[in-house]
Amino acid sequence: MIVKNSSTSDPLRAGVAKDVITPPIGIPLAGYAFEKKASIGIHDELYARAVVLEQGTTRAALVICDVLGFERPTVQKIRTMVEQTTGIPQQNVVVAATHTHSGPVGLFEGKEYRGVLSVGGLFQHDNASYTGDKFDQSLVDILIRKIAGTITSAAQHMQEVRVGTLSGTVEDIGKNRIDPAYANDPEVAVTVLAGADGPVGILYGYACHPTVLHQDNRLISADFPGHSNLQLEKLSKALPIFMTGAAGDISTRYTRRETTFREAARLGSILASETFKVVNRIVPHEVSCLSVQSKIVALPVRELPSSEEAHNRLRRAQARLKELRTQHASAAELKSAETHVEGAQATINLLEKSRIAELEHIDIEMQLLQIGDTGILTIPGELFVQPGKDIKAYARSKGFSLHICCYANGKIGYIPTEEVFKEGGYEAGVAVVGARTVSMIVKTAQDLLGNLMASSSVGN
Repeated sequence: MIVKNSSTSDPLRAGVAKDVITPPIGIPLAGYAFEKKASIGIHDELYARAVVLEQGTTRAALVICDVLGFERPTVQKIRTMVEQTTGIPQQNVVVAATHTHSGPVGLFEGKEYRGVLSVGGLFQHDNASYTGDKFDQSLVDILIRKIAGTITSAAQHMQEVRVGTLSGTVEDIGKNRIDPAYANDPEVAVTVLAGADGPVGILYGYACHPTVLHQDNRLISADFPGHSNLQLEKLSKALPIFMTGAAGDISTRYTRRETTFREAARLGSILASETFKVVNRIVPHEVSCLSVQSKIVALPVRELPSSEEAHNRLRRAQARLKELRTQHASAAELKSAETHVEGAQATINLLEKSRIAELEHIDIEMQLLQIGDTGILTIPGELFVQPGKDIKAYARSKGFSLHICCYANGKIGYIPTEEVFKEGGYEAGVAVVGARTVSMIVKTAQDLLGNLMASSSVGN
């Protein structure tokens, strides 16, 4: 674990930058489990958006990119390059993704799990329309340089800033995609970094999969968060940086009217509008502490069912989908049933096409970046919404506002609750971590927050 604290007498300084990271047309899109197709154009650009923070001798960087995610080896290469060009310690750099499914697919080499999983093998089946997940070394090499360069650019434009955090509410974008009556999180957490002439950067987070666009889309896009960022930038003249929160079971499945760019723009505009309202309510203040902590956590590997039970689950899921199609069920109900089939198939592929049984555990890194009374907690996977809400509530009980930034510093996939593992479905079907993972992540978050309280009280 690493804890670095600035001197309380030093002002906080910040710099922001963005750069286009859109891949060439023709590259396969990340798509969905069994649907990955080559792109045929660009609807909107993909960006890396970075902020560098400095107080005293403590320096930290956060960069969010419009891609599906990153493996840890890629993150490490970005961190190494950033340290070489800026002097920011590697352990103080956060590299995260918005998780757009309309970005490039070839970012994963399979090294996250020491090669025991093949993403293509996990999601491919005989009837799929599938271009594959072949690792694209050239693309990754370019991305590493572009992302590190964005952080370097931000570090060249530092100025003194004050900070403020408040929250708004958006009910019309994210709902629980397993069942809309289940838990969701309407909070939009907003942090403003304000310079002498007004806001410089806006960090904001919301728990929802960026999946308005679907498998028929062939155009590169950042989905609704990309539109929100662009709208908010026009409104505020600052650099907005969107963070995807605990959205493992949250999407637009029950709120979107259609799976079009027009709908992505509509939902993005709703998010940008609420965020801008919150920005105008924030009164920034000087902060007395900048700190970074990190902890490596060894997570349990999922216990897989027998081959017989796995195939039985697939047959049951297929029968249910056939029944709903006969009944002319709604698009949302059909999509939910389709994902149960996909999850059951993925479990069979884990059994038959991976060496997951060779893993004793899966190591992840969790980070906590403190900016005064605001924290950013990073998780390298798709945490479900209720544990995310529990972690934020714990932070509030200690006097801190907390952003949860998922898809950060690695990629371990879904992190379902124990209840979801029992119920089954897509998320449980493709998960590689065990049922105790959520409780371990919550406990680690509380430990990091406890250290943050201690370091803050010492600094003050």
